[in-house]
Amino acid sequence: MAEKLSEFQRLERLRGWRDQELARQATNRFQMALDEDFYDGLQWSPDEAAELMRRGQAPVVYNQIKPTIDWLIGTERRLRIDYKIAPVGKEEAALETAQAKTKLMKYIQEQNRANFRRSSAFEDAIKAGVGWREVGVRADPEDEPIYVGTESWRNVLYDSLSVDPDYSDARYLFRLKVVDT
Repeated sequence: MAEKLSEFQRLERLRGWRDQELARQATNRFQMALDEDFYDGLQWSPDEAAELMRRGQAPVVYNQIKPTIDWLIGTERRLRIDYKIAPVGKEEAALETAQAKTKLMKYIQEQNRANFRRSSAFEDAIKAGVGWREVGVRADPEDEPIYVGTESWRNVLYDSLSVDPDYSDARYLFRLKVVDT
């Protein structure tokens, strides 16, 4: 039987999970930030760069990882595909339904610039190791009801005990946002 928690107790449980996950992922997230720095050519630590400057040497970087990553990013962009929904059966109604769904997917993709969002998430995944996409429903009736977006890995904390690749067994997926008070 599920226990009944007050709002405060639920908030405290979520805070505990968040803090625990931040501590558990700290080393990995630090390494992901370093990986992004390597792509950007920031391959010397401040102490190493200062030591080189003290010896009269410029902290020069021959960035060999950036062209490789750029090649992978470009390859993903060249290999973009369009959706095509296949009919379930061979009857005419199934074919018409599949064509309507294909048109709907193409419309949603065009309205949300979904190809660019996918590429942005892929770029994060190649540089740092993980990229996040989101698909959701907007409440505003004046706007497109379905949206596709991306989120930086820096703003997402996932349940590291999850085993399924789609996180369907995860207890939580935190999306962090810092706002002014």
